[in-house]
Amino acid sequence: VLLSPLVTLALAFTDKKITTNVQLGRKLFYAYFILFFGATALMQNSIASLPDDAEDSETRVEVTLPPSPADMMQAAMSGSPPPKPDSTFVSRRQYDSSELAKLRQAVISGAVLNLGLSFVMKKRGAGILIHRSIVGAIELLVHPLVRAHVLPQTGFLAGSPVTRVKRPFPPPLNLVELMAKGGGAGADT
Repeated sequence: VLLSPLVTLALAFTDKKITTNVQLGRKLFYAYFILFFGATALMQNSIASLPDDAEDSETRVEVTLPPSPADMMQAAMSGSPPPKPDSTFVSRRQYDSSELAKLRQAVISGAVLNLGLSFVMKKRGAGILIHRSIVGAIELLVHPLVRAHVLPQTGFLAGSPVTRVKRPFPPPLNLVELMAKGGGAGADT
């Protein structure tokens, strides 16, 4: 939750020769992408080896499907209560594949935006690339898919509680939710 502001703060106190070095920013960004695509290739390989059986209670995941926007709109216009989300079971393979697709889409779309900004903003764009490389690499390393598929394959922390992930993955906590739960500034924890 606080990773991005902490990296931003650290970069603010970093020498400007580093944070305005466009070549360094692009090299870090490309290195991050090599790490990302390597990790997603390992994840894809590991996911492909999972059984594709949603009936097996050991390997199935209960997924909550939100109501369709059309149903929500119809309920709002008619004054009836909103429809409840449906729940269904999918195999771990199907669930992990869909989560990997979401991860790829989010990272690649963000990368296009960051890379575009770096070309438009010239020297100030280097800081954007350095920030994204640091934050992206840390977020990738703590992602549940990496913990479930990459770490055991590499032998790092294999069999430890770190690599045992519960599905469905919890949604990432954002700063607004953290403050709503009382974890914001001035809260007694």
